[in-house]
Amino acid sequence: MQMTGRGLRVGVLIALGVSGFSYAQVIPQRVSGGTTGQLPYSATGLIDTKVGNAFYRGSGAVARDPRLIFTCAHVAFDRGTWASSIGIAVGWNARFDATNYTQMRGWRYFSGYAASALVDDSSAQTFNLDFLVGYRNEAIGPVVQARAAGAGYLTNPSIQKMVLGYPSTRDFDGVDGAFFMHRTGPFSGGFSQELDAYHGFAGVSTGEGNSGGPVFEASSGDWILAAILVSGSRNSIGVYAIDSSAWQLSSNALEALGSAPSPNPKPDPKPTPGPDSGGGLNSVMDELIAIRASLVDRLTQARRIRNPQARSIQLRRLRSMLLDVNYQIAFLRQ
Repeated sequence: MQMTGRGLRVGVLIALGVSGFSYAQVIPQRVSGGTTGQLPYSATGLIDTKVGNAFYRGSGAVARDPRLIFTCAHVAFDRGTWASSIGIAVGWNARFDATNYTQMRGWRYFSGYAASALVDDSSAQTFNLDFLVGYRNEAIGPVVQARAAGAGYLTNPSIQKMVLGYPSTRDFDGVDGAFFMHRTGPFSGGFSQELDAYHGFAGVSTGEGNSGGPVFEASSGDWILAAILVSGSRNSIGVYAIDSSAWQLSSNALEALGSAPSPNPKPDPKPTPGPDSGGGLNSVMDELIAIRASLVDRLTQARRIRNPQARSIQLRRLRSMLLDVNYQIAFLRQ
């Protein structure tokens, strides 16, 4: 990922010395309470998911339609299991967790995400599928406009960008973010394409819990959603730039609500839109079989690990995951 810190304008800028030179680092800052009542802050929310017996937090936004939320897939997936519930607390901004999450009726994601995440959940290939749309019959909250093709706005260095979300801790310095909404930027500079929809930017950081948070661009004077945050480090971020395939997922979600989708570009055939929680047993079975095949391949590779302790740990973990997948396949076949 290239350094693109030059030209950063607003936000908290910290000079860092790296190999004899310095660049500006933009890090998240807490949003004031009065600001959360205005767009795009009022459309941004704290995400809560339940996967198995565990709860996970993330970030998201009400976008395109007041009944839809855009976030990332990895906040709703863990070790072969998809979430049983996804909720959002729009405009939340407090030291303590939200008490009134609005639950989604269903969600849409790319069918290839699970198999890719099981192979390597931090690869460019996985981040290139890391997108999810949740939907509900009733309006969830205030809504922001979204771009059907966000990459061109992200890669334009003269356009201002901004990231919103809920980092539990800031990657840059480990400061506790609690459950406060944070703003990273605005900043300028161009994102670099890493793989198809996955784009990166150096000189900006967020934190764990900010995953799924909206990435806005301001080319028209208003903040419009162009991407979703999917990865990050102490001095960089990675995003899924909304593309025709992601736009099609949101159209599929609107169709599930019985509403005709607005005009959208031709879907990119690269990722195939997958089912949501009501997508049908055949689709779920196909995905589980693909996951099982991937796990079997990984078991073969793990047996070649030379370090006995590392080999034992990896084999034990993979066998446990394979057992769980086989149980789910057997249950669906009953």
